Amino acid sequence: MINIWVIYLLEGIVLDKVKVLEEAEKCFECENAPCSKACPSGRDIPSFIGEIKEENINGALEILMENNPFPGACGWVCPAPCQDRCIHEKMDGEKVQIRDLEGYVAEEGEVEIEAVEPDKGKEVAIIGSGPAGLTAGYFLVKDGYKVDVYEKLPEAGGMLRYGVPDFRLPREILNKDIARIEKTGVEIKLETPVEDIDSLFNREYDALLVAIGAHKPRWVNIPGEELERVIHAVPFLRKANLGQEMDLGEKVAVIGCGDVALDAVRFANKMGSEAFILYRRSKKEMPAYDEEYEAAREEGIKFNFQVSPKRILGENGRVTSIKCLKTELGEPDSSGRRRPVPIEESEFKIEVDNIIEAVSQQTDSAWLKNNSLEIGGRKYIKSDEDSSPYNTSREGVFAAGVVVTGTKTVSEAVGTAKKAVKSIEEYLEGSS
Repeated sequence: MINIWVIYLLEGIVLDKVKVLEEAEKCFECENAPCSKACPSGRDIPSFIGEIKEENINGALEILMENNPFPGACGWVCPAPCQDRCIHEKMDGEKVQIRDLEGYVAEEGEVEIEAVEPDKGKEVAIIGSGPAGLTAGYFLVKDGYKVDVYEKLPEAGGMLRYGVPDFRLPREILNKDIARIEKTGVEIKLETPVEDIDSLFNREYDALLVAIGAHKPRWVNIPGEELERVIHAVPFLRKANLGQEMDLGEKVAVIGCGDVALDAVRFANKMGSEAFILYRRSKKEMPAYDEEYEAAREEGIKFNFQVSPKRILGENGRVTSIKCLKTELGEPDSSGRRRPVPIEESEFKIEVDNIIEAVSQQTDSAWLKNNSLEIGGRKYIKSDEDSSPYNTSREGVFAAGVVVTGTKTVSEAVGTAKKAVKSIEEYLEGSS
Protein backbone atom coordinates (compact mmCIF):
# COMPACT_ATOMS: atom_id res chain seq x y z
CA MET A 1 0.00 0.00 0.00
CA ILE A 2 1.22 3.52 -0.77
CA ASN A 3 2.15 5.53 2.29
CA ILE A 4 -0.69 8.07 2.20
CA TRP A 5 0.99 10.23 4.81
CA VAL A 6 4.09 10.66 2.68
CA ILE A 7 1.93 11.63 -0.30
CA TYR A 8 0.17 14.21 1.87
CA LEU A 9 3.34 15.93 3.01
CA LEU A 10 5.61 15.61 -0.01
CA GLU A 11 3.05 16.48 -2.67
CA GLY A 12 1.02 18.95 -0.63
CA ILE A 13 -2.20 17.00 -1.06
CA VAL A 14 -4.86 17.57 1.57
CA LEU A 15 -5.23 14.14 3.13
CA ASP A 16 -8.77 12.87 2.81
CA LYS A 17 -9.97 12.25 6.36
CA VAL A 18 -12.31 9.60 5.00
CA LYS A 19 -9.29 7.50 3.99
CA VAL A 20 -7.88 7.79 7.48
CA LEU A 21 -11.17 6.67 9.03
CA GLU A 22 -11.44 3.81 6.55
CA GLU A 23 -7.94 2.63 7.45
CA ALA A 24 -8.70 2.87 11.17
CA GLU A 25 -11.89 0.83 10.74
CA LYS A 26 -9.80 -2.14 9.61
CA CYS A 27 -8.34 -2.46 13.11
CA PHE A 28 -9.93 -5.21 15.21
CA GLU A 29 -8.72 -3.53 18.45
CA CYS A 30 -7.42 -6.88 19.67
CA GLU A 31 -7.40 -7.37 23.42
CA ASN A 32 -3.95 -8.96 23.43
CA ALA A 33 -2.75 -6.93 20.49
CA PRO A 34 0.33 -8.48 18.83
CA CYS A 35 1.03 -5.11 17.19
CA SER A 36 1.52 -3.42 20.57
CA LYS A 37 3.71 -6.28 21.77
CA ALA A 38 5.92 -5.82 18.70
CA CYS A 39 6.34 -2.08 19.29
CA PRO A 40 9.68 -1.31 21.03
CA SER A 41 8.23 1.90 22.50
CA GLY A 42 5.19 0.09 23.94
CA ARG A 43 2.43 2.09 22.25
CA ASP A 44 -1.19 1.15 22.96
CA ILE A 45 -2.06 0.78 19.30
CA PRO A 46 -5.67 -0.47 19.51
CA SER A 47 -6.62 2.38 21.87
CA PHE A 48 -5.18 5.17 19.74
CA ILE A 49 -6.79 3.74 16.61
CA GLY A 50 -10.05 3.41 18.52
CA GLU A 51 -9.96 7.15 19.18
CA ILE A 52 -9.46 7.78 15.46
CA LYS A 53 -12.60 5.75 14.77
CA GLU A 54 -14.45 8.10 17.12
CA GLU A 55 -12.87 11.03 15.22
CA ASN A 56 -11.13 12.06 18.43
CA ILE A 57 -7.73 12.87 16.96
CA ASN A 58 -6.62 14.83 20.02
CA GLY A 59 -7.46 11.87 22.23
CA ALA A 60 -5.51 9.58 19.94
CA LEU A 61 -2.46 11.82 20.26
CA GLU A 62 -2.75 11.82 24.06
CA ILE A 63 -2.70 8.02 24.05
CA LEU A 64 0.35 7.90 21.77
CA MET A 65 2.27 10.33 23.96
CA GLU A 66 1.64 8.28 27.07
CA ASN A 67 4.31 5.90 25.77
CA ASN A 68 6.21 7.73 23.04
CA PRO A 69 6.96 11.47 22.78
CA PHE A 70 8.06 11.10 19.13
CA PRO A 71 4.82 10.20 17.30
CA GLY A 72 5.67 12.49 14.39
CA ALA A 73 9.14 11.05 13.81
CA CYS A 74 7.88 7.49 14.22
CA GLY A 75 5.07 8.24 11.76
CA TRP A 76 7.77 8.92 9.17
CA VAL A 77 10.89 6.85 9.80
CA CYS A 78 9.92 3.90 11.99
CA PRO A 79 10.15 0.58 10.08
CA ALA A 80 6.83 -0.31 11.75
CA PRO A 81 7.41 -3.81 13.18
CA CYS A 82 3.90 -3.45 14.59
CA GLN A 83 2.45 -3.72 11.10
CA ASP A 84 4.24 -7.01 10.50
CA ARG A 85 2.24 -8.51 13.36
CA CYS A 86 -1.14 -7.12 12.28
CA ILE A 87 -3.82 -9.81 12.42
CA HIS A 88 -5.87 -8.05 9.75
CA GLU A 89 -3.38 -9.18 7.11
CA LYS A 90 -4.23 -12.82 7.84
CA MET A 91 -7.95 -12.08 7.57
CA ASP A 92 -8.03 -9.78 4.58
CA GLY A 93 -4.55 -9.80 3.07
CA GLU A 94 -3.79 -6.19 4.07
CA LYS A 95 -2.04 -4.81 7.12
CA VAL A 96 -3.49 -1.83 8.94
CA GLN A 97 -1.18 1.05 8.06
CA ILE A 98 -0.44 1.92 11.68
CA ARG A 99 2.49 4.19 10.91
CA ASP A 100 0.44 6.33 8.51
CA LEU A 101 -2.26 6.70 11.15
CA GLU A 102 0.30 7.71 13.76
CA GLY A 103 1.80 10.30 11.42
CA TYR A 104 -1.64 11.75 10.72
CA VAL A 105 -2.49 11.97 14.41
CA ALA A 106 0.87 13.57 15.25
CA GLU A 107 0.37 16.29 12.64
CA GLU A 108 -3.35 16.96 13.03
CA GLY A 109 -3.78 16.35 16.76
CA GLU A 110 -3.31 18.89 19.54
CA VAL A 111 -2.65 18.22 23.21
CA GLU A 112 -2.65 20.58 26.15
CA ILE A 113 0.79 20.38 27.73
CA GLU A 114 1.67 22.20 30.92
CA ALA A 115 5.07 22.31 32.54
CA VAL A 116 5.34 19.78 35.36
CA GLU A 117 6.47 21.12 38.72
CA PRO A 118 9.53 19.13 39.87
CA ASP A 119 8.50 17.84 43.28
CA LYS A 120 10.91 14.97 43.87
CA GLY A 121 13.80 17.19 44.94
CA LYS A 122 16.18 15.40 42.57
CA GLU A 123 17.92 16.63 39.42
CA VAL A 124 19.10 14.57 36.45
CA ALA A 125 21.54 15.60 33.71
CA ILE A 126 21.24 14.02 30.27
CA ILE A 127 24.04 14.16 27.70
CA GLY A 128 22.61 14.06 24.19
CA SER A 129 19.34 15.35 22.74
CA GLY A 130 18.56 12.52 20.35
CA PRO A 131 15.40 10.41 20.69
CA ALA A 132 16.77 8.43 23.65
CA GLY A 133 17.93 11.48 25.61
CA LEU A 134 14.79 13.52 25.03
CA THR A 135 12.50 10.57 25.72
CA ALA A 136 14.21 9.96 29.05
CA GLY A 137 13.92 13.66 29.88
CA TYR A 138 10.23 13.66 28.98
CA PHE A 139 9.33 10.79 31.29
CA LEU A 140 11.60 11.91 34.14
CA VAL A 141 10.04 15.37 34.12
CA LYS A 142 6.54 13.91 34.05
CA ASP A 143 7.48 11.90 37.14
CA GLY A 144 8.56 15.02 39.02
CA TYR A 145 12.30 15.25 38.44
CA LYS A 146 14.21 18.32 37.27
CA VAL A 147 16.01 17.56 33.99
CA ASP A 148 18.68 19.38 32.00
CA VAL A 149 19.68 18.01 28.58
CA TYR A 150 23.14 18.95 27.29
CA GLU A 151 23.62 19.09 23.52
CA LYS A 152 26.86 20.08 21.79
CA LEU A 153 25.22 20.83 18.42
CA PRO A 154 23.18 23.96 17.53
CA GLU A 155 19.81 22.14 17.49
CA ALA A 156 18.23 19.23 19.30
CA GLY A 157 17.26 15.92 17.71
CA GLY A 158 20.51 14.01 17.34
CA MET A 159 20.65 11.77 14.28
CA LEU A 160 16.98 12.45 13.58
CA ARG A 161 18.05 15.97 12.64
CA TYR A 162 21.65 15.55 11.53
CA GLY A 163 21.54 12.06 10.04
CA VAL A 164 18.08 11.54 8.55
CA PRO A 165 17.47 13.64 5.41
CA ASP A 166 14.57 16.09 5.50
CA PHE A 167 12.92 14.31 2.57
CA ARG A 168 12.52 11.32 4.90
CA LEU A 169 11.71 13.33 8.03
CA PRO A 170 10.58 16.94 7.43
CA ARG A 171 12.01 19.28 10.02
CA GLU A 172 8.63 20.74 10.93
CA ILE A 173 7.53 17.25 12.02
CA LEU A 174 10.62 16.75 14.20
CA ASN A 175 10.39 20.29 15.60
CA LYS A 176 6.81 19.69 16.66
CA ASP A 177 7.78 16.55 18.57
CA ILE A 178 10.63 18.34 20.34
CA ALA A 179 8.47 21.37 21.16
CA ARG A 180 5.97 19.13 22.95
CA ILE A 181 8.78 17.61 25.01
CA GLU A 182 10.13 21.04 25.97
CA LYS A 183 6.70 22.20 27.09
CA THR A 184 6.70 19.61 29.86
CA GLY A 185 9.69 21.35 31.44
CA VAL A 186 12.68 19.58 29.87
CA GLU A 187 15.42 22.20 29.51
CA ILE A 188 17.72 21.70 26.51
CA LYS A 189 21.10 23.44 26.71
CA LEU A 190 22.27 23.76 23.09
CA GLU A 191 25.88 24.19 22.02
CA THR A 192 26.94 23.00 25.46
CA PRO A 193 29.32 20.06 25.09
CA VAL A 194 30.17 17.93 28.11
CA GLU A 195 33.70 16.61 28.25
CA ASP A 196 33.83 15.66 31.92
CA ILE A 197 31.05 13.79 33.73
CA ASP A 198 32.47 14.82 37.09
CA SER A 199 31.80 18.45 36.22
CA LEU A 200 28.08 17.66 36.12
CA PHE A 201 28.10 15.83 39.43
CA ASN A 202 29.92 18.82 40.89
CA ARG A 203 26.86 20.87 39.92
CA GLU A 204 24.86 18.69 42.32
CA TYR A 205 23.03 16.50 39.81
CA ASP A 206 21.81 13.36 41.49
CA ALA A 207 22.05 11.10 38.43
CA LEU A 208 23.30 11.27 34.88
CA LEU A 209 22.19 9.64 31.64
CA VAL A 210 24.58 9.20 28.71
CA ALA A 211 22.71 9.20 25.38
CA ILE A 212 25.38 10.47 23.01
CA GLY A 213 24.44 8.23 20.09
CA ALA A 214 26.87 6.97 17.46
CA HIS A 215 28.18 9.91 15.46
CA LYS A 216 31.72 8.68 14.87
CA PRO A 217 32.52 7.12 11.46
CA ARG A 218 33.60 3.51 11.14
CA TRP A 219 35.73 3.04 8.04
CA VAL A 220 36.01 0.11 5.64
CA ASN A 221 39.81 0.19 6.04
CA ILE A 222 40.96 -0.30 2.46
CA PRO A 223 43.98 1.35 0.79
CA GLY A 224 43.35 4.84 -0.55
CA GLU A 225 40.90 6.10 2.10
CA GLU A 226 43.25 9.01 2.82
CA LEU A 227 42.60 10.50 -0.64
CA GLU A 228 40.64 13.71 -1.07
CA ARG A 229 36.92 13.18 -1.77
CA VAL A 230 36.74 9.96 0.21
CA ILE A 231 34.26 10.83 2.94
CA HIS A 232 32.05 9.09 5.46
CA ALA A 233 28.25 9.18 5.41
CA VAL A 234 27.92 10.61 8.95
CA PRO A 235 29.67 13.97 8.28
CA PHE A 236 28.28 14.00 4.74
CA LEU A 237 24.68 13.74 5.95
CA ARG A 238 25.30 16.30 8.67
CA LYS A 239 26.63 18.84 6.16
CA ALA A 240 23.85 18.05 3.70
CA ASN A 241 21.18 18.46 6.38
CA LEU A 242 22.70 21.79 7.40
CA GLY A 243 22.46 22.94 3.80
CA GLN A 244 26.21 23.29 3.35
CA GLU A 245 27.42 23.25 -0.24
CA MET A 246 29.50 20.27 -1.36
CA ASP A 247 31.04 19.53 -4.73
CA LEU A 248 30.58 15.79 -5.16
CA GLY A 249 31.38 15.61 -8.85
CA GLU A 250 29.49 13.67 -11.49
CA LYS A 251 29.83 10.08 -10.20
CA VAL A 252 29.53 9.07 -6.53
CA ALA A 253 30.00 5.55 -5.20
CA VAL A 254 28.39 4.78 -1.84
CA ILE A 255 29.84 1.74 -0.07
CA GLY A 256 27.25 -0.11 2.01
CA CYS A 257 23.56 -0.93 1.83
CA GLY A 258 22.02 -0.03 5.18
CA ASP A 259 19.56 2.79 5.76
CA VAL A 260 22.37 5.31 6.24
CA ALA A 261 23.90 4.28 2.92
CA LEU A 262 20.54 4.70 1.20
CA ASP A 263 20.05 8.11 2.80
CA ALA A 264 23.49 9.13 1.55
CA VAL A 265 23.04 7.82 -2.00
CA ARG A 266 19.61 9.45 -2.33
CA PHE A 267 20.94 12.76 -0.99
CA ALA A 268 23.88 12.66 -3.40
CA ASN A 269 21.52 11.89 -6.27
CA LYS A 270 19.27 14.83 -5.33
CA MET A 271 22.36 17.06 -5.29
CA GLY A 272 22.87 16.32 -8.98
CA SER A 273 25.40 13.48 -8.98
CA GLU A 274 25.04 10.05 -10.53
CA ALA A 275 25.15 8.14 -7.25
CA PHE A 276 25.13 4.37 -6.92
CA ILE A 277 25.55 1.62 -4.33
CA LEU A 278 28.39 -0.90 -3.96
CA TYR A 279 27.47 -3.79 -1.65
CA ARG A 280 29.42 -6.99 -1.12
CA ARG A 281 26.41 -9.18 -0.37
CA SER A 282 23.12 -9.75 -2.21
CA LYS A 283 19.87 -7.80 -1.90
CA LYS A 284 18.53 -10.47 0.45
CA GLU A 285 21.30 -9.74 2.95
CA MET A 286 21.13 -5.94 2.82
CA PRO A 287 20.43 -4.26 6.21
CA ALA A 288 18.26 -1.54 4.65
CA TYR A 289 14.50 -1.82 4.87
CA ASP A 290 12.73 -2.82 1.68
CA GLU A 291 10.69 0.36 1.44
CA GLU A 292 13.86 2.48 1.54
CA TYR A 293 15.34 0.30 -1.18
CA GLU A 294 12.22 0.71 -3.31
CA ALA A 295 12.22 4.48 -2.79
CA ALA A 296 15.84 4.66 -3.97
CA ARG A 297 15.06 2.48 -6.98
CA GLU A 298 12.17 4.73 -7.95
CA GLU A 299 14.61 7.65 -7.94
CA GLY A 300 16.87 5.85 -10.39
CA ILE A 301 19.55 4.70 -7.96
CA LYS A 302 21.62 1.79 -9.31
CA PHE A 303 22.53 -1.05 -6.93
CA ASN A 304 25.67 -3.09 -7.56
CA PHE A 305 25.28 -6.22 -5.43
CA GLN A 306 27.99 -8.77 -4.63
CA VAL A 307 30.74 -6.26 -5.29
CA SER A 308 33.54 -5.84 -2.75
CA PRO A 309 35.68 -2.64 -2.85
CA LYS A 310 39.38 -3.46 -2.50
CA ARG A 311 41.38 -0.32 -3.27
CA ILE A 312 40.73 3.36 -3.93
CA LEU A 313 42.89 4.89 -6.66
CA GLY A 314 43.69 8.52 -7.23
CA GLU A 315 45.85 11.15 -8.92
CA ASN A 316 47.37 14.24 -7.33
CA GLY A 317 45.88 13.24 -3.98
CA ARG A 318 42.30 13.04 -5.25
CA VAL A 319 40.19 9.93 -5.85
CA THR A 320 39.71 8.89 -9.49
CA SER A 321 38.45 5.31 -9.34
CA ILE A 322 37.79 2.31 -7.13
CA LYS A 323 38.94 -1.28 -7.71
CA CYS A 324 36.44 -4.00 -6.78
CA LEU A 325 36.09 -7.76 -6.81
CA LYS A 326 32.94 -9.69 -7.55
CA THR A 327 31.81 -12.00 -4.75
CA GLU A 328 29.86 -15.17 -4.22
CA LEU A 329 28.02 -15.99 -0.99
CA GLY A 330 29.36 -18.58 1.40
CA GLU A 331 28.18 -19.84 4.79
CA PRO A 332 26.46 -17.47 7.24
CA ASP A 333 28.74 -15.44 9.52
CA SER A 334 28.11 -14.22 13.10
CA SER A 335 25.51 -11.73 11.81
CA GLY A 336 23.45 -14.55 10.30
CA ARG A 337 24.03 -13.29 6.79
CA ARG A 338 25.92 -15.29 4.18
CA ARG A 339 29.58 -14.39 4.08
CA PRO A 340 30.82 -12.69 0.88
CA VAL A 341 33.69 -14.63 -0.69
CA PRO A 342 35.80 -12.83 -3.33
CA ILE A 343 35.90 -14.47 -6.75
CA GLU A 344 39.44 -14.85 -8.02
CA GLU A 345 40.44 -12.88 -11.13
CA SER A 346 37.17 -10.93 -11.10
CA GLU A 347 38.73 -7.55 -10.42
CA PHE A 348 37.33 -4.51 -12.22
CA LYS A 349 37.57 -0.75 -11.88
CA ILE A 350 34.90 1.97 -11.67
CA GLU A 351 35.75 5.60 -12.34
CA VAL A 352 34.33 7.89 -9.67
CA ASP A 353 34.63 11.50 -8.51
CA ASN A 354 33.68 10.87 -4.90
CA ILE A 355 33.32 7.92 -2.51
CA ILE A 356 31.02 7.89 0.51
CA GLU A 357 31.59 5.09 2.99
CA ALA A 358 28.47 4.02 4.86
CA VAL A 359 29.13 0.57 6.29
CA SER A 360 28.73 1.59 9.93
CA GLN A 361 29.21 4.19 12.62
CA GLN A 362 30.17 4.00 16.28
CA THR A 363 30.00 5.90 19.52
CA ASP A 364 32.91 8.02 20.75
CA SER A 365 34.75 5.37 22.75
CA ALA A 366 37.58 7.78 23.68
CA TRP A 367 35.04 10.02 25.44
CA LEU A 368 33.66 7.01 27.32
CA LYS A 369 37.13 5.90 28.44
CA ASN A 370 38.07 9.41 29.51
CA ASN A 371 35.02 9.39 31.76
CA SER A 372 35.84 6.00 33.28
CA LEU A 373 32.92 4.22 31.62
CA GLU A 374 33.54 0.56 30.86
CA ILE A 375 33.17 -0.35 27.19
CA GLY A 376 31.57 -3.57 26.01
CA GLY A 377 31.31 -5.22 22.61
CA ARG A 378 31.84 -3.10 19.48
CA LYS A 379 32.96 -0.18 21.67
CA TYR A 380 29.54 0.63 23.15
CA ILE A 381 28.90 1.30 26.82
CA LYS A 382 28.83 -1.86 28.87
CA SER A 383 25.68 -2.09 30.93
CA ASP A 384 24.17 -4.70 33.19
CA GLU A 385 20.96 -5.27 31.27
CA ASP A 386 19.99 -8.42 33.19
CA SER A 387 20.06 -7.38 36.84
CA SER A 388 19.71 -3.62 36.47
CA PRO A 389 19.03 -2.44 32.92
CA TYR A 390 21.13 0.43 31.60
CA ASN A 391 23.36 0.92 34.63
CA THR A 392 26.95 1.69 33.65
CA SER A 393 30.18 0.88 35.46
CA ARG A 394 29.90 4.18 37.38
CA GLU A 395 27.45 4.64 40.20
CA GLY A 396 24.70 7.11 39.36
CA VAL A 397 25.54 7.06 35.64
CA PHE A 398 23.13 5.38 33.24
CA ALA A 399 22.97 4.94 29.46
CA ALA A 400 20.31 4.59 26.80
CA GLY A 401 19.85 4.43 23.05
CA VAL A 402 22.45 3.70 20.41
CA VAL A 403 25.34 4.08 22.84
CA VAL A 404 24.16 0.86 24.51
CA THR A 405 22.45 -1.13 21.77
CA GLY A 406 24.24 -0.12 18.60
CA THR A 407 22.52 1.45 15.60
CA LYS A 408 18.76 0.94 16.04
CA THR A 409 15.46 2.61 15.16
CA VAL A 410 13.84 5.63 16.78
CA SER A 411 11.18 3.45 18.42
CA GLU A 412 13.89 1.21 19.87
CA ALA A 413 15.72 4.28 21.20
CA VAL A 414 12.49 5.35 22.89
CA GLY A 415 12.09 1.86 24.36
CA THR A 416 15.61 1.81 25.83
CA ALA A 417 15.13 5.30 27.29
CA LYS A 418 12.00 4.19 29.13
CA LYS A 419 13.91 1.27 30.64
CA ALA A 420 16.75 3.58 31.62
CA VAL A 421 14.27 5.92 33.31
CA LYS A 422 13.01 3.04 35.43
CA SER A 423 16.56 2.25 36.55
CA ILE A 424 17.29 5.92 37.26
CA GLU A 425 14.17 6.32 39.36
CA GLU A 426 14.90 3.14 41.33
CA TYR A 427 18.38 4.49 42.03
CA LEU A 428 17.16 7.93 43.07
CA GLU A 429 14.45 6.54 45.30
CA GLY A 430 16.99 4.25 46.94
CA SER A 431 19.37 7.13 47.57
CA SER A 432 16.74 9.38 49.18
